[in-house]
Amino acid sequence: MDYQQTTLSNGLRLITIHRPEARTVAARFFVRAGSRYDGDHPGLAHMLEHMLFKGTQQRTSQEIFSAIEARGGEINAHTTREYLSLHTVTLAADLPLALTLLADLILHPRLSQEDFLDEKLVVLGELEQSRDRGSALYDLFSRNLWGDSSLRNPVTGLVEGLRDLEISTLGEFHRQRFVGGNAVLVICGGVGHDEALALARGAFSDFPPGPEQRPEFIVAPAIDTPVGAHLERDTRHTYMLLGVPTVGLKHPQRSALKIIELVLGMGASGRLYQQLRETSGLVYSVNAVSSVYEDCGYLAVHAACAPENLTLVQDAILDEWLALREAGISEAELKTAQGNYAGTLARRFETNLSLAGIFGIEALLHQVEPFEKAIARINGVTPLGVQEAAHQYLNEDGYVLATVGST
Repeated sequence: MDYQQTTLSNGLRLITIHRPEARTVAARFFVRAGSRYDGDHPGLAHMLEHMLFKGTQQRTSQEIFSAIEARGGEINAHTTREYLSLHTVTLAADLPLALTLLADLILHPRLSQEDFLDEKLVVLGELEQSRDRGSALYDLFSRNLWGDSSLRNPVTGLVEGLRDLEISTLGEFHRQRFVGGNAVLVICGGVGHDEALALARGAFSDFPPGPEQRPEFIVAPAIDTPVGAHLERDTRHTYMLLGVPTVGLKHPQRSALKIIELVLGMGASGRLYQQLRETSGLVYSVNAVSSVYEDCGYLAVHAACAPENLTLVQDAILDEWLALREAGISEAELKTAQGNYAGTLARRFETNLSLAGIFGIEALLHQVEPFEKAIARINGVTPLGVQEAAHQYLNEDGYVLATVGST
């Protein structure tokens, strides 16, 4: 794959991925301004994301969207625990316009008091709605998994974190986090490196320099006993997440844990689906999920079942964990999981936007991994390595169980 990386004079890292056959180009900007940096105002980063699209000092919000959409492109943003990201997808010939607009949003947001008060009401409304969505389950799980660390709060924020938030705090957060050392720009598609570099230098010449500000690293908490948390909701099914803390992006056991995730919950052929759905009929749905952050992560099982089956489902999941600890996996299961990983990753590498996202996140966290390297890493996993990881992390005596539904 033809990718190159150049660091601009202000510290902004540029990665280009040239796909000469592509008619379009995706530009994605990543900055270390996710919710783990919210401090005393959970929801601060997400609120800034909203405010970036309220217009700039030169353009209204409508002018920005109209300029992109008139050319059949898109412009959007999202926030995670580790970063805030903005992106465009346009025809390759429209990359100069796309970078001009991205830079304007990033460098010159209007951040007016009137917009801020209006948008705060919108975000508070979103928080109210989120209590009835699936995200409530993951938020409940995170609050009980991560203790008092910066990963515990939901990306969308908390009402108490936003109620007293002032525009001055938002502006200071923007000035502190949006500096060269904290940011990565990825341009992927039908534009070569030299052209993209010249355009990026022009559009982001005013991007302020500044050192990278990494988070205070989190050591996954030791969970020695089951931790339960329930959110009562009038639902037909009970939704559950049962999981444990694991490792971060650069940990050597990350690959073995990915194999465990796939063996347990790869889909209809995974152990959990076959045992809990096909054989026993205890669940309506079940799959394994994981998240890997810069310093730690988690592995969990997500399931939906009848309320009266909750204990049986919990016990069945723990039995599968115990089986992995005691007997491990077969060579055939390992090869199947490795094949699934390769095929899934290949699909993610298909679109410019997705590929820019993969490289951008990894570059931001200093772990750029081209396709071939990722496949080699997963193919290096052995059955013994999987069993060792299962022994270390799948603790049937210590885990977090979060449930949402009727008791």
